[in-house]
Amino acid sequence: STRDATSPPNPTPRRHHPPSPRLRRVHRLGSLPPAAPPPPPSSLRGADAKLGHSRQVRPRPRAMGPAPRTGGEPMKQRVNRCLHRLSDRDTEAMAANELDAIARGLDADELPVFLAAVSDTRATDKAPLRRHSLRLLALLVAAHPRDAVAPLVPRLVAAALRRVRDPDSSVRAALVDAARAIAGAAAPPSAPAALGPLADAVLHEQDQCAQLAAALAAAAAVEASAPTADLADYLLALLPRLLKLLRSAAFKAKPALISLIGAASAATDSEGAATAVPCLRDALGGDDWAARKAAAEALALLALEHGDDLAAHKPSCIAVFEAKRFDKVGPSSTIVEIFCSWICFLLVDISRLFLAMQVKIVRESMNRMIEAWKEIPDAEEDVCSSAASPAQTRSPSLAGDVTSVLLEILSKLFSIVWTLD
Repeated sequence: STRDATSPPNPTPRRHHPPSPRLRRVHRLGSLPPAAPPPPPSSLRGADAKLGHSRQVRPRPRAMGPAPRTGGEPMKQRVNRCLHRLSDRDTEAMAANELDAIARGLDADELPVFLAAVSDTRATDKAPLRRHSLRLLALLVAAHPRDAVAPLVPRLVAAALRRVRDPDSSVRAALVDAARAIAGAAAPPSAPAALGPLADAVLHEQDQCAQLAAALAAAAAVEASAPTADLADYLLALLPRLLKLLRSAAFKAKPALISLIGAASAATDSEGAATAVPCLRDALGGDDWAARKAAAEALALLALEHGDDLAAHKPSCIAVFEAKRFDKVGPSSTIVEIFCSWICFLLVDISRLFLAMQVKIVRESMNRMIEAWKEIPDAEEDVCSSAASPAQTRSPSLAGDVTSVLLEILSKLFSIVWTLD
């Protein structure tokens, strides 16, 4: 009894019995419930705890609202998706509206990312995509302050020039609008930096579509640039190269180049204007009616901008203008061709009729040019505007009146016949 009181109790050893064959068979057949999944992280609560990590791998898609502010990658993906939808006619309008909304709602730090996404277009893309990417450049410039856009002017010009060889006329028009907007947004000291790439494209491009687009874009950029001394010096140095290019047979887009020369010479001083007048005056004698119209408009612009400085050129220019207003490709032969084409209306090509309409438009431009040059004060005394006799000077005006009346009548008849057909 003493030993029982003093000695510790002897615990009964546990016996590990192996599971019965029935239990092993049930576990092998899968009747027992599987092991419980690990508990969710402490940061997940409620419905998120049921999803576990799957909610982090597959986030809920964002609603189509304004551009995200937390990073550039989601916004870039969204822009690329909208650009891809521009190629489909069914989703083109919706994608264009969404891209416009994104462009207007960007922050200053998101402008480079958006510009990189919009500039990543290829020549194999469809025309709506190529056209709207250029419109987005103009919208980007117009929707944001100049301080935010001015550092991006070189990149904007480079992005616009990627479409300079595009043969589509709508894309070319969008390029001209983009160049005008970019040049207007450039800070005054950096205005030549915006014109430099455009002028290089005019001087070095060999493709006719590229020459036309580059010259029109450069002319629009010159007109939109703020008049500064740096811009005038740059254009004064560029003007001799443009005049030399106009005399070259390799340059095919002469009307667009003449428009560029007129805009550049009007933005310079009297020296640049006096340098451009003889070349523009010679362009009035060409066979290309579009070149004649561009030369007449350029000379009229010079007369309005530098009229007092061009008084020495007034007598010779007025004489040439009066002689070129009614030249060999004149009213009599044009009227005969029009009547012949109307007699054989169903058998003869009507392109000559459109040529006559173009002649009328050119003559109207030349009339405005002559009126502008007549407003320039004489240098010393009254000089004769033409060496022809009074009878010879009255007959062209009478022929011009008859021609204008006949052309108006024929144009109305043509519109009536076209409506009936």
